[in-house]
Amino acid sequence: MKKLVIKCPVCETVYENKVTICTICRFTELNKMFLSQEDYQEWMENTVKPFREMYQRECSEKEKLKEELKQKEEQYQQAEQMMKKEMLLQKENYDIKEKRGIVVAIGNNDYGQCNIENWTEIIAIACSGCHTIGLRKGGTVVATGYNRDGQCNVKYWTGIISIACGYRHTAGLRKDGTVVVTGHNRYGQCNVKDWTGITAIACGNVYTAGLRKDGTVVATGYNDYGQCNVKNWTGITAIACGYWHIVGLKEDGTVVATGHNDYGQCNVEGWTGITAIACGNVYTVGLRKDGIVVATGHNGGGECNVENWTGITAIACGCWHTIGLMKDRTIVATGDNEYNQCNVKDWTEITAIACGYRHTVGLRKEGIMTAC
Repeated sequence: MKKLVIKCPVCETVYENKVTICTICRFTELNKMFLSQEDYQEWMENTVKPFREMYQRECSEKEKLKEELKQKEEQYQQAEQMMKKEMLLQKENYDIKEKRGIVVAIGNNDYGQCNIENWTEIIAIACSGCHTIGLRKGGTVVATGYNRDGQCNVKYWTGIISIACGYRHTAGLRKDGTVVVTGHNRYGQCNVKDWTGITAIACGNVYTAGLRKDGTVVATGYNDYGQCNVKNWTGITAIACGYWHIVGLKEDGTVVATGHNDYGQCNVEGWTGITAIACGNVYTVGLRKDGIVVATGHNGGGECNVENWTGITAIACGCWHTIGLMKDRTIVATGDNEYNQCNVKDWTEITAIACGYRHTVGLRKEGIMTAC
C-alpha cells in the first residue's frame, strides 16, 4: 500500500500523512491538493500563487528583520566591548591618577596632621609633632596639621628638592643649595638665609642643621645641650636630628653625635658599616649595609627593640616609635602604639617612610601616600 505524501504548494514542506494546514507557512487548503486538473490549475493561480507571494514577502521581511537584528546585536556587542574598554581605560586612568599621588590617611589626627587625602604628585615626605609636609615632583610643597606658628605656610615655596620638620618649624632645601624655613623662630632655628652649598637638611625640636656639599655641617637654634656644636665635623654624608641631639653619618660608615645624652642616645662611637641614620626623641637608630638595624638610647616603649630586624632598606623614628622599610616594600614597627602609629603590617608597595611624634606616613610607589 502506497504511503500518502502531501507537499505544500507554498513552502514545499512534505507531509507523510493527510493534513489540511501546513505547520510551516500556515497554508490552510492542503485538502484541495486532489482537485481535478482544471480546478487544480485555477486553485493554484487564484489561491496558492497569491498566498505564496505573501508568504515569500513575509519570509523576506523576516530574513531582513533577522539580519537587522543580527546587525543590531553585533553593534550592541561592539558597543558593549567599547564600553568595557572605556571603563577599563577609565580605571587605568584612575589608577594612573592614584599612582600620581592620591593620598589616604588614618590614625591620630588631633591637629589634622593626617589630612593628606587630597595630596598628589608626592615624591618625599616629612613629619613632626603635629604637622606633616609633602614635596611634590614639581618642587612645590604641601602641608597639613598644627599651624599656630606658621609651620605649614609653605604653599608659595618653589624649587624645593628636600624637606624637613622640626617641632613647630619647617625647612625646605632649594635646588640652588639655599634653605628656606617657616614657623617658630624664638631660638633662631629659622635663621638660615645665609646658608649656601647645602645638600641635605634636618630639624630637631627647635634647631635646624644643614649638610654642605664639602661634608661639613652647619646648625642654628637652641643649643643648651651642645646639639649645634657641629662646626668641626667633616666627611659627613647624612645628618639626623633628635629632640636635643644631632647625629652625623661619615663617609667611612661610622657615626658621630653631639648634644643631650642622658639616655645614651649619643653613644654611637662603636657603630660601623652604617648607611642610614634616624633620630627619635631621645634615641638614635642606624641602618647597616647588610640590612640589620642598631639602636641606642631611651627604650621605655620598646622603640629600640630592632635587634631582630633584617632586610631593612630605610628607617624612620617618631617620638617613641621606630619603623623600618623592608626589601619587599612592607613595613615593620616597634615602640609606642597608643595612637596606632605602629599598625603598619598591612602596608605594601612602600618606597619611603617618615614618622611624626605619634603618627606614621608611608609613600607608596608612584607617589601614593598612606598614613596612620
